[in-house]
Amino acid sequence: MFLLTFSGPPACIAGTGSSVLVLYDNTGPENWRGPLYIQLLSNLLSHFEAQVTSKPVEDYASGDVNNYDVTFYLGAIFDNPIPDAFLTDILGTGKTVAWLGYNLHKMTRDHGTDFTNRYGLTFDREDTTHYTKVTHKNTLLTRVGAGTTLSKVIISNSSAGAAVSTLATASNNAGTKTAPYILRSQNLYFVADNPFTYVTATDRYLAFADVLFDILDVQQTQAPRTVLRIEDVSPVSDPVNMRAIADYLASKNFPFMISVIPEYRDPLGVYNSGVPQAVKWRDRPEALSALRYMISKGGRVIQHGYTHQYQAQNNPFTGITGEDWEFYIVTLDGNGNKVYQGPAPEDSYAWALDRVLTGQRILHSLNIWPVAWLTPHYLASPQDYAAFARVYPHSLDRGVYFSTGSDGTVHTQEQIAPYVLKDVYGIIRIPETCEHINPTGAPKVLPAQTIAKAAANTVVRDGWAGFYFHWYIDVSYLRQLVEGITALGYVPTAVGMKPRLNVAVPYNLLLP
Repeated sequence: MFLLTFSGPPACIAGTGSSVLVLYDNTGPENWRGPLYIQLLSNLLSHFEAQVTSKPVEDYASGDVNNYDVTFYLGAIFDNPIPDAFLTDILGTGKTVAWLGYNLHKMTRDHGTDFTNRYGLTFDREDTTHYTKVTHKNTLLTRVGAGTTLSKVIISNSSAGAAVSTLATASNNAGTKTAPYILRSQNLYFVADNPFTYVTATDRYLAFADVLFDILDVQQTQAPRTVLRIEDVSPVSDPVNMRAIADYLASKNFPFMISVIPEYRDPLGVYNSGVPQAVKWRDRPEALSALRYMISKGGRVIQHGYTHQYQAQNNPFTGITGEDWEFYIVTLDGNGNKVYQGPAPEDSYAWALDRVLTGQRILHSLNIWPVAWLTPHYLASPQDYAAFARVYPHSLDRGVYFSTGSDGTVHTQEQIAPYVLKDVYGIIRIPETCEHINPTGAPKVLPAQTIAKAAANTVVRDGWAGFYFHWYIDVSYLRQLVEGITALGYVPTAVGMKPRLNVAVPYNLLLP
């Protein structure tokens, strides 16, 4: 292994410093969509260290596109007003323009001949065919939102049309119908839907994340990497399982992360005959010894909340550490579906910061030094995320982003980061792209499914296969995961970063 030190964003971010203008729709009852999706786009653009300016497309001023290296238009609301100045400038600029999703029909309606003459493209219709797949770089990706329309364009036979490149193609389930999904013609890129909707781990969103390298004119900077974390390790974890996992990974020279919960609680006594229980690491010396053993075998600790549950209540399941949410209130409806109610009643930056620091102090008192953060079940409020970033600039979870509609409704979306990025909260996110396995769940999630997610992510330059494995699952499943993911060409990676409020851990990124 070699040590790569850095300051600022990690060296695996592909920097260009390009100036980028992002235009988004901002009218009508769905005006929350633009502000939400531009956060997700801005996060991806941070991988390239792009300098992003965003504003509603309705505020576009003539000549704006010429003031930036790249302009994105994110068409998230059908028939949203678009200034004619923007349409006219697209026809005349030499700067790169990327059009995502709806409203290209306005170009055809108002400037159809000029648009076709320059780019060899004509908008056809909003196609209602159930396009369930997208092929990019000979890899088949899913399109879960198959019932949504696809903005279909036709490539003309003019000389301009001969220069059009189809970078990704959509198809229906039977493969009998196809349509361009991502096109390039000269300085124009067109994506036939909003790639930030209905995203899954094997989604066509990955094709867009990869094509960003072309849009921003950036070369690939690293081999694909995989990062594994051993999940929900607490004082009540089984020392035998912990040691078996460490021994196997060490035998494979496979570095790994350990998601450590500082304190275990069962406030309702669900697993303790009705007697409330709180267990500290010093109360379980065998588990603590096993944790130290894992560290000696190449594990690096990340702090996984403080108690990974909320007070003495079901939130929504049992109130037990590792099972419930810590920073968000969650209930169950009559069908057992989770309902995300909102942040905890006492939620504030100070409250979240206190929980992070309390947990950190517990681990430091054991001479255990976490190098990054992991939000319990990934969900917290924006001010909580800001508190996490104050202590740990790096996190190995998926971020959740928020936008409030004109009616006051709060909308959220979790983002899968296919490569390292620095998000709008200021957190550098190490990707978690492949989720986990659950061989006894309903439904079961087996290693083949996790490996398939890693295979899909190979289409992304600088892509990561981030996955996690619970300490209580038989190590034979871990063998299948490790062998399957490394067979795809991923390089095992462990990360180590210094908490901002403590100087005990070198500020570095460990790569094998």
